[in-house]
Amino acid sequence: MSTTLGVRVDVRSKLAWADAKQAPEGGRLEALAAIAPTDSRRQQIHFADP
Repeated sequence: MSTTLGVRVDVRSKLAWADAKQAPEGGRLEALAAIAPTDSRRQQIHFADP
């Protein structure tokens, strides 16, 4: 993916959910895979249309 996009991608597969929920707000995370949108999550995270 890094080569295709031309950007560095750092995959973290063992991130605790509590940390993952707070990471976008702190600017430490830019993408989450396979996360279901809920009203409370939409308040903190931008969900792209599939």
